[in-house]
Amino acid sequence: MTSIGQTMKEIESFQSEILKVEYDDDFQFRLVNITTIIYFDYLSHSILYQAKNLNLSSIKEAEKYYKLYSQKHLLQEQIRINAVGLFFNLWLEYERFLRRKLTSIKGEDKFKISSTFNELLNLIPLEKRGSVENEFEVIRITRNSLHDGGIYKLDKPYKGKIGHQTYIFVKNHPVIPIRNLDVVKTIWKHFMILNTL
Repeated sequence: MTSIGQTMKEIESFQSEILKVEYDDDFQFRLVNITTIIYFDYLSHSILYQAKNLNLSSIKEAEKYYKLYSQKHLLQEQIRINAVGLFFNLWLEYERFLRRKLTSIKGEDKFKISSTFNELLNLIPLEKRGSVENEFEVIRITRNSLHDGGIYKLDKPYKGKIGHQTYIFVKNHPVIPIRNLDVVKTIWKHFMILNTL
């Protein structure tokens, strides 16, 4: 599992990279805002972890925080709950971008996001289609599983990758959550590919 400090450094690097690219689209700034929210959330943990050896007795909430922070399951649960909310927001931004992109190219929108995506997929270079389709499916399946308590409900198993992580989906088995920063990087990659159309 990636540490909070490692994730913060990764966010700084990603934001530096994404802000070097100039696009007349608010999608990139929405991704920066979402990663800033993740950073902000982790920043408080980082600061308070580093300050635990200082005398914070004048701050009555500090003692409560450290007691809660020492309960590793609670910290993991807090991160999980926040991550689910962020994941849905990422999906909404991604879906909004895909719909706007299809409308700008073809002047139409599809009701189902998978139809919108497939229309766009057919327009990108053949050598990039496989990985883009695979990554979209991993994100979409993970999102859809959240409506079923994080359980994959389809009969057909699916195996896909995001970054260096392989995800295997088997009927009635829990879905492994995708790290939100990996989702951000993946949809940014898709944005860069689709903006060449």
